Amino acid sequence: MARNKIETVMSYDQWEQEHKRRTKKAIHDTIQGLTRDIATAMIILALPLGMVAHFLLSTGY
Repeated sequence: MARNKIETVMSYDQWEQEHKRRTKKAIHDTIQGLTRDIATAMIILALPLGMVAHFLLSTGY
């Protein structure tokens, strides 16, 4: 059974507010995703590299 798509009718001012809200949300979600990816990369890469650097510095190499 086919469902009818409900179309929302809004004024230009309402559309502008909705567009602004969605744009802010998209930017916020992108920044949040990048921050999460950078934190994951730091855990995966920086932690082992720091351990190796600490070993090399503490043993005198």
